[in-house]
Amino acid sequence: MISNFVIIKKRFMVVCLFFLYLAQNAMSQNINAIPEVIQQFVAAVNSHNVEKISLLLTEHHSFTDASDQKITGKLSVVEAWKQYFSLFQDYTIEINECFGNNNSFLLTGYASGYHDNPLVDRKPAPWRIPASFRVDVSDNLISSWKVYSDTKIPFESIASTSAAIKSTPPENEGIQMFGGVFFKAKDPKSLAKWYDTNLNTHFGENQYSSLMWRDSDNPEKEGRTEFCIFSLKSKYFGSSKKPFMFNFRVKNLDSLLSRLKANGVKVEEKTESYEFGKFGWIYDAEGNKIELWQPFDSGLKD
Repeated sequence: MISNFVIIKKRFMVVCLFFLYLAQNAMSQNINAIPEVIQQFVAAVNSHNVEKISLLLTEHHSFTDASDQKITGKLSVVEAWKQYFSLFQDYTIEINECFGNNNSFLLTGYASGYHDNPLVDRKPAPWRIPASFRVDVSDNLISSWKVYSDTKIPFESIASTSAAIKSTPPENEGIQMFGGVFFKAKDPKSLAKWYDTNLNTHFGENQYSSLMWRDSDNPEKEGRTEFCIFSLKSKYFGSSKKPFMFNFRVKNLDSLLSRLKANGVKVEEKTESYEFGKFGWIYDAEGNKIELWQPFDSGLKD
């Protein structure tokens, strides 16, 4: 880890010297002369407006971060910005100088922000570091964005809370039990009828059959496990390549999703609430989509 920081720091120093050389030989521009599309992009970044960022990128846009990790393609880059904004709240870019020629520009200034986590009970430490950006413009859109800065300080702020973030989940978080099993079929209706006929399920005209049970510790409390069949064309499984998906019953869904997101787990932004519970979705380490369900007791009875 330390050696990586040393390499990054040396690279940053070399880039700064390179920029000084360019500054002496390039056409100098003031802040008002920065191309409008770059000003719009910086404003979108500073407002964390990923929709606006997307509109300002070419389809084959490439983004390279300060550790020289490159991401290519508009959709992938927009997703990366989303994740970065979730890591560093109030992330902003300050542009002090711009040196440009034709469609390539060099920007110098600062980057700032802070890393906060709702599971850590202390005020986050903000950071502000010198930063430079190499920007290419094509057809009035940003075709590439490359960052030059020292990443040691920002990522130290993450490391300082990592022990708390990655601690053992509280007893009231995590999987409580199976909430359901979903899978895809060529002919869901015919297959549901087969299960009804041969295994006494209760699909009827629905795509799900509820298996009812009672809590062993509290027999008055009813619960259900859902058995669902989807078509092969269903998009409910998201980007998962598997024809099945598990549903797990959990408590405190919002808190669990926050902790998983802070741990780097892929978490879908949306959650949905119905009379029988609240739902969220994550992906495991192999890309399998998982549905998390926080049941509402009042909505469990048929």
